[in-house]
Formats: sequence, structure tokens, C-alpha cells
Amino acid sequence: MLGLIAVFFLSACSSPQLATHQSLINTNLPDLITVNDINGSDDATHSYQVSPDGKTLAWIGPFYSSNYIGGHLSTLFYKNLATGSENNLRVWAGYYNWMPGSKKVYADLRHHNEVSTLYVMDLEHPSDENKPVFELADTRLFIIDTLKDDVNHILFSHNNRDKKEFDLYRLNINTQKTTLLYKNTNNISGYVLDRTVKEGAVFAYIQEGKKILAIDGSVLFDAGENGVVQQVEYDKKSNALWLLANNNSDKIQLLKLDISSMAVQVVVADENVDISYYGMDEKYQPAVVVSHPGYQKFTLLDKRFQPILDKFKTADNVRVDITSSDDKRELFTIIKYTDFGSETYLYDLRDDSSELLSESRSLAFSEKLSLREPIQFTSRDGLTVNGYITKPNGVEAKNLPMVLLVHGGPMFRDYWSYSQEVQLLANRGYAVLQINYRGSVGYGKKFFEAGFGEFSKAMHNDLIDGVDWAIQEGIADPKKVAIMGASYGGYATLVGMTKTPEKFACGVDIFGMSDIELMSKNFPVHWEAYRPIWDKYIGSHTDSVELKAMREASPINYVEKIQAPILVIQGSKDIRVIPAQSREFVKKAIAAGKDIQYWEMTGVGHNYGDQYNQEKLRSKVDNFFAQCLGGQSAG
Repeated sequence: MLGLIAVFFLSACSSPQLATHQSLINTNLPDLITVNDINGSDDATHSYQVSPDGKTLAWIGPFYSSNYIGGHLSTLFYKNLATGSENNLRVWAGYYNWMPGSKKVYADLRHHNEVSTLYVMDLEHPSDENKPVFELADTRLFIIDTLKDDVNHILFSHNNRDKKEFDLYRLNINTQKTTLLYKNTNNISGYVLDRTVKEGAVFAYIQEGKKILAIDGSVLFDAGENGVVQQVEYDKKSNALWLLANNNSDKIQLLKLDISSMAVQVVVADENVDISYYGMDEKYQPAVVVSHPGYQKFTLLDKRFQPILDKFKTADNVRVDITSSDDKRELFTIIKYTDFGSETYLYDLRDDSSELLSESRSLAFSEKLSLREPIQFTSRDGLTVNGYITKPNGVEAKNLPMVLLVHGGPMFRDYWSYSQEVQLLANRGYAVLQINYRGSVGYGKKFFEAGFGEFSKAMHNDLIDGVDWAIQEGIADPKKVAIMGASYGGYATLVGMTKTPEKFACGVDIFGMSDIELMSKNFPVHWEAYRPIWDKYIGSHTDSVELKAMREASPINYVEKIQAPILVIQGSKDIRVIPAQSREFVKKAIAAGKDIQYWEMTGVGHNYGDQYNQEKLRSKVDNFFAQCLGGQSAG
């Protein structure tokens, strides 16, 4: 059920509708912005990465040819930074990463049924045909890593032997031969590599996402019950591990584990949130540490990189993502986000120079966009809950129609950044509320554990408490609040419309589960390693007491309580939240005489499909909200 909420809005239309909500009539609400206004263009480019040797810049962009439907396809472009000469692959490419040696790139393509195909593309000998280097029927793979100075191999895991288990392999990209490195029969969730060994070697294993085991099976580190081990790197020079983990601590910290003495040193910690990420320097030492207490926060361990922050991190409400660098950590691609869009730069640390590579079209409409602000409130049982509020530009933030936009997961969280979906909702005149309810990640172990067993209960109460906060602040019209979300957010929508129907004027459920018992019985086979944590959230259908709780937390059992319209959208090929989740809910609701609209996207999985499906989805949601909330609409 993991999933981000995508963009749900209408493309250009000839019959815009004026806002009808009283707070929006005769106001300075900005003119309508459509998806086509701000969502790329015919010459849009993205995914810039500099090669490991620093000599080549690559990116994704459209390639025009009469041989392709629509006249163009996305492909990979690349440029020699010394000569300025450009070329492209002339085959479809929507995602890629560099191989060591800077001559090839690889990409793993995930299909709607979540089966994977691995491609490797040669920039020196581009071909009009893109042949996979690894593809097995009904098999999912995960790229583990490439290896420094090894231009011929990729380490990856796949579940061909047993759909529940992912074994580790080394793939020779030239011969396409795979070598089994580890048969996973011990719930290994990750691997710590020794990059100094030719063709790579496993230094340690990560078990159940919380223990680090040496290759002899001895425990090097244990994050404890419900603890997490995330990012781990082996530093052979100092015989140490750098890791993000809990260590008898509530929050995830950056730690250094001395393997000789087994001593653990806390390097960076944030008392309010987990550490999210660290970036390594050329010697495999942590250099940049990132957390997200509200706005993005940096901690620099290597002051050489201070010029990057000086140039790009110019305010709290600016997010800076370092998306690639050369091996020497001298040349970088950097994305700078504001409330109004993003800019991508090529940055040279040697002379503090930068070149603008691309910028989002939304920046041209900045006067029509809105500020997204961190908020914090106290739940009814005394828990501190964080989130974000976006108030429409040009309108007094008083008694507004509001959309409660619920993130997926639930093992995820909302972060501050530019958000197209939020901006388009605000442009329609809606306040947009996003809540990182208990059970979300990023706020420590206790906050995460507070979600266990709380589907439809305390997790939902946090959402309602957030709505009440917005009403008490005078921002939201209590009679015109909608709830919307995808995946877990879709489930939360159905809970809101059945458990607290008096709170919501309407709801939009995007492939949300309606029946937890059905979810447990149809758990995706390749997710079995994660079933223990899911059981803590929702229980096990094999336990009679927990089964009863599942049924009590399932919206499908309370359709008679629906009081307002619901729009349900589902992919016909979804293997995470199977179509029966939506079909049966809609069937029961219609039989009960409820106002339900249903659209099933043919051939689409746990995502939003092709451009046609995405624009149709956007149109349905935009018009649905205009009818039930009274915001403006493109028609």
C-alpha cells in the first residue's frame, strides 16, 4: 500500500467554472492554473546527473520521431562537458543511473504488475533497440549497488527462486551471467558491501531491518524492538560502520560503530525528528546530514561543502537536493525547491560557479501560487502532531473550503517541498491540510509505535484533530471540508466518510483498501518480509481477536453511515490493493443508496497509468471538488 499521492487535476478546458463558496466570491482569487500551464512542456527535461568521471552530463528529455505514437518519446540525452557535443539514445528511457567508468547507464523498469526488467545502455555505441540484460517471468528485482571501479557488474536481488525471498546476485552486464552471492533464508533485508574487493563482497547483512550481522552470523549491532537500521556504509580505512539507526534512542541518529571495540558514537542527532539521510565524501566519510523537522535542515560534517549551502539554501523555506556528483565530489547536480517550483543546476565546487540547467514552468506563475507552512498541534490524548497548511493566495484565510490530503503508507510522511498537487488545489480556492499522523515515520520510534493497532482509531483521530485545529484557527469552513488520499490515504478517506461522516462534505479514495481482512488474506507475496510490521498495524487474520478488530476497522462494514458523495478510483491491475477492495465497497454503497462515483483505470496497477488516465483522473477530481466544496474549476 506504499504510495505517494499523485497529481489529481484537470488539464486545460474551454469551460471554466467560477467559485461558488461564499468565502471565494468577489475575492482576489488568482486566475485558474491548469496542469498544462505548469506541468512540463514539449521540451521539458529532468533527471540530470553528472558522470562519475565528471566529464559527461546526462538527462531525460523528449526525442522526436515519426516512428513513435505522438511523435516523441522520453529518452536519455548526454553531453560532453569539455566539447559541448550532445547525443541521445533514441530508445525509451524514463529513469537511469550511471555505471562506474562513465560509459554506460542502467535502469530497472517496474511494470504495472511490479515485475522488473533491467536494462544497460552503452553511450559510446547507442542503439535504436533497447534489449534487457536481465528479465525473468514473474520476477521482481532490486538494485543493491554498483561497485567502485568495476565497470562490468551490478549487484541486485530478485525473487525468482521463491517469491517471498530476495536472493543476492552479481550480474555481469556483458555476458548477462548471474552469480548467486547469498541465498536469503534468514529474512535479510539489506547488504553492507566492501567496495574495496574486486567484483564486490558482502561485509555484513541487515536482518529484519534492525540488526546488522557479520558474515559469520554474529551480531554487530541491534537497533532493538521496533528499531530501524537504515543507511549503512562500511569504512574499511577506519574499520567502522556509518549508519542511521536507533541506538537505545527514540530518534534515528547518525552513528559510528567501531568494529574493533564495538563502541558506538553518536555523530549527529536531532531531538525532534529522525535523521533522514547522509551523503558521503570521496573517502566514504559522512559529509552532509539531512533532517526534516518542518523545513529541511542540514548539518555539515565537511566544511568544504559550505559553499553549496551558501549559494542554494538561501532561506528556511528552500529545499536543496544534491542529486549527483562526480567521484571527486567537485561537480554536482543540485535541485533547489521553493514554494513555487524548482530549478536544477550544474555546480562546480572548485570555483563556486553554477549553470542553470532547467526550471519548472510553475515559476512563471509564482504570483498565483501559495505558501506551504509547517504546523504543529496537540492531539486529544496529548501527542504532538506535525503537518503542513497551505492557504490560497489572494484570499483571506478565513472560513475557507478545505481539503484534508492524507499521505500514503502509512509508513511514510509528508515533507516540505514544492508540491504541484497542493498548489493546484490551493489555486482552486481550497486550504490544503496535510497531517503526519501517528504511525508515520520520521518522528521517532514512540510516535511510530503509537500507530500500532490504531487503524481507524487514534491514527484517524489525529486527522480529525487536525481538521478541528484548522476550524478553531478560523481557516476552515466546518461544513466544507473534503478528505482525499491514495493508498493508505484512500483507506483514511473511506474511514472518514464512514466513521466520522459529519466531518466531511465529500471524499476521494484513490485505490484505498476498504476491507482489512481482505488485505491481510491477499497480502502481496513479495511483501512477506514486511508482514510482521503490518501485523503490528492491522493484526493477523489468523487470530480471532485481531480478526474482529480488523472487521471493526474496515470501512466496507459501515457503508450505511455514509452521508456525503464519494469518488472511488481504482487500477484494474493493482496487486497491492486488489480491485475487489474498491468494487465490493462501491457495490455495497450503491445497494445502500449512497452517492458513489466509480472509475476503474483499465490495465493500471498501484499507480496512475499513462497520460490519458492521469488527465482523466485529474478532471474527475477537479470537477468533483468544485461541486461539493465550491472552488473554481477548469470545467
